[in-house]
Amino acid sequence: MKETVSIVIVCMNRLANLERCLPSIEKYTTIPHRIYVVAYLFSDENLEKLRLGYPYVQIIKSNEIRGFAENNNLALTKVTTPYTFVLNDDTEFTEPVLDNLLHSLEKTKDATVMSPVLYRGDGSVQFHGRRKYTFPTFLLHHMGIRIPFPSKYESKSGIFKTYNVSGAAFLIYSDIFEKVGFFDEKYFFCPEDIAMSTLLNKKGFHCYVDSSVKIIHYEGVSSHKTDLLYATTSAAYLGDSYYFGTNTIRRSIILMLWMFKVIVFEILRIFHCTTHVTDYLYIYKQVLKSYIRKVTPKVLFIEEYNKVKH
Repeated sequence: MKETVSIVIVCMNRLANLERCLPSIEKYTTIPHRIYVVAYLFSDENLEKLRLGYPYVQIIKSNEIRGFAENNNLALTKVTTPYTFVLNDDTEFTEPVLDNLLHSLEKTKDATVMSPVLYRGDGSVQFHGRRKYTFPTFLLHHMGIRIPFPSKYESKSGIFKTYNVSGAAFLIYSDIFEKVGFFDEKYFFCPEDIAMSTLLNKKGFHCYVDSSVKIIHYEGVSSHKTDLLYATTSAAYLGDSYYFGTNTIRRSIILMLWMFKVIVFEILRIFHCTTHVTDYLYIYKQVLKSYIRKVTPKVLFIEEYNKVKH
């Protein structure tokens, strides 16, 4: 039977994530589908386990330094099915997520994207729709100020229109995704999903959420520091800064923001000297230096990644 949906999953040598994610897809999905796993920097041992354990998966090896957008695009360019489901490896189905999303997408006549409600592993809601992000909301977020007003794009019932979707899980018409160029690869770790959603909206396409569909996303549950904390977080912050710093005035304000954060965390380090403060002081310094140097998020990631490897 010809497949209807291609599922695209990027995994950075975290086989344990796939061992939870892939069986849950098969358990709860009845529509014909094809699964692509982009095996990013996989060890030979884990690659062989993936091949033997999940022979139905189409594996795409990615052995160069690439970000989320680049790795997804490796698979997205191979998709030939009418629909594409982009999915993080650290997710789990507990219901027919894909079947239900496809039904909702097909019956919502002006929808281009249909996404579920994302729940963290502890049961709290991560994303129930996403609001339109602006330069002021970017500044508030990075100053640690919670946006005090509700958004018409979030936390509604039924099937409702949202503005941004999370790159962790969304279903989209493949031809439209190709038309907008898939993910913008200049954003290494964030905000490629926001950039994609915004572009779709500007071109007259619409993103929706089916509030009755739930998926578990385990990202952010563990507080354990990984050896790539500096690389991934620094690249993400720098990507955000470039995305929202679209003119000279905004770039100047963002530069002052990072300078302010470095000063504040330097003071906190002097008085408290905790690991958390020290970590983020280092990250903020690297983002500030990189923003001044005008290096790309990918270059910053590679620099930090090489420090870990050496």
